[in-house]
Amino acid sequence: MYREELLQTLRRQVKPAVGCTEPIAVALATANARKFVRGKPERILVVVSPNIYKNGFSVTIPGTDKTGNAYAAALAFAGGNPDLGLEVLKNCSKEDYERAEELLPLVEVRFDRDKTGVYVSATVETATDAVEAVIANKHDEVVRITHNDEIVFAAARCTESGASGVSGDDFDVTCLSLAELRREIGEIPPEELRFLLEGVTMNMAMAEEGLRLGAGLGIGRSFRELLREGVIEDSLLCKVRMVAAAATDARMGGVPLPVMSSAGSGNHGITAIVPLKVLADARELGEEVLVRGLAFSHLVTLYIKSFTGRLSPVCGCAVAAGTGAAAGMTWMLGGDDDAIAAAINMMLGNLAGLLCDGAKHDCALKIATSAGEALLAALLAVKGVAMSGKNGIVVSSAEESIRHLGRISTTGMKDTDEVILQIITGA
Repeated sequence: MYREELLQTLRRQVKPAVGCTEPIAVALATANARKFVRGKPERILVVVSPNIYKNGFSVTIPGTDKTGNAYAAALAFAGGNPDLGLEVLKNCSKEDYERAEELLPLVEVRFDRDKTGVYVSATVETATDAVEAVIANKHDEVVRITHNDEIVFAAARCTESGASGVSGDDFDVTCLSLAELRREIGEIPPEELRFLLEGVTMNMAMAEEGLRLGAGLGIGRSFRELLREGVIEDSLLCKVRMVAAAATDARMGGVPLPVMSSAGSGNHGITAIVPLKVLADARELGEEVLVRGLAFSHLVTLYIKSFTGRLSPVCGCAVAAGTGAAAGMTWMLGGDDDAIAAAINMMLGNLAGLLCDGAKHDCALKIATSAGEALLAALLAVKGVAMSGKNGIVVSSAEESIRHLGRISTTGMKDTDEVILQIITGA
């Protein structure tokens, strides 16, 4: 019944991205503003939500050893291509990097406590122009561009609240139960889901670079060394953690390759895709099983993000993408709807309290944990392990457990990001 809506949702929510999507959203807004600017820039003012500020504060910008939202804005003005969306910095040259260094003193980044979720305003000022581009709701959703206070672009049916996980023409996957969502995916011909394999290729290539270079913290490559030394046991669980960590090492370490994102996050995409591919290869499950698992993983990730918000105080890689991966792997292993619900509940009971304190190198540790726990939850669930009755925020209904997580994230932890920002800024 919802075949076309789900396929359309997957195509919109699963996109290539080069670099961490929070500073990339800053770059995309700046590059869009630059299109209408005449003359030399005198000031680049970036105003973002606290969530964007936090996640862009320490992460490495692709192709460089520089970090932060300000450098992303400078590089985007120097050589970003707004037509490439989340790959806006994909084709920057050596000259662009050098020009970005010159522009950096002109960039000011602030956060607005009244903005939530995804929100970026980039204003470029010259002697004659002031151009503002606003991104809201999703990392690549340009909602307005003004040139000297005249609106030159306004997106239809889009708000600038920045709070929603669903906007515009997006299909609300939460109108379905998780069992209904799985059945709908099961009825889609596998050839119509094959485009999801592009994400497998991208994210596994990033993992290979992480293992080769030891980028970032080098967690993935260190896992491999520990395996070779016999310090830790060679197992499927260890391999899932190693490969997921390696991909994140490379991405957080600035390797300028694309990854396939999920629900607006490249790290979510790594978590939602890589464990499923490692499992499929180890168990020789075949392409059809893999693509259906991938579709379910991405959509459960989006389902959870619809309650927690696009950006939140809790680690979305763990509670959203990790849980999506657990659901997808449980189905791949032959688990029924009860087993899938059990796996989801185990993930929420296990990792609901994992904080997001910004995108940075140690995300590789969190994603290694999330990927490993996702596989473990799937393996336990197909063995019949399930949390019964009421266990804290977890109840028998996985959908209700997810709603409880949303309340924790949006209401219970509403001051958490403020405290994190005070810590990282030294306020």
